[in-house]
Amino acid sequence: MAPIVRVEGWQLGIKLRRPVVFASTRYDERDYTVVQITDADGATGSAYAMARSAPLVETVNTLAPLMLGRDPWQTRGTWDMLYSASIPYGQRGLALRAISLLDVASWDLKGKLAGRPVHEL
Repeated sequence: MAPIVRVEGWQLGIKLRRPVVFASTRYDERDYTVVQITDADGATGSAYAMARSAPLVETVNTLAPLMLGRDPWQTRGTWDMLYSASIPYGQRGLALRAISLLDVASWDLKGKLAGRPVHEL
């Protein structure tokens, strides 16, 4: 199998037509973190989540290098490794959101490689 050679995370802001207001909080924009994983053959998997003004992309990009060279079929082992690596970050909250994004992108890549929807895997 072709190993993972690139893991990218970036922030994307989308202006809302109408602001969303919750009590005294107003949102004029939705901010998302997007992740894309690429294997050596050029296949990609992606995922996205609302960042909610948290440094989610920074956390993703801190963990991303740990995925380089890994087998994209080994999603469970990769998740376990990322979770163990997040001990300094507290293994909850933001760290788990970042791991989840990387995990979903890994499953998306795995589904594309298998030629099947993720729910069948």
